[in-house]
Amino acid sequence: MTANSPNRLAEIEGIVELTRSAREKALEIDLTFEAYLLHTALVALMEQLELEDGHR
Repeated sequence: MTANSPNRLAEIEGIVELTRSAREKALEIDLTFEAYLLHTALVALMEQLELEDGHR
């Protein structure tokens, strides 16, 4: 599998959705620091997704 294969993009997209969901749940139960960490991870994942998608 190459770095910009469709499977890799699908995997990153899945992780983005899981991270987004976890962030929302953390906010719902007032875990603000955890939500901040998840937000940071989400931003990094979105940037990686854009890079991967741009190299297709």
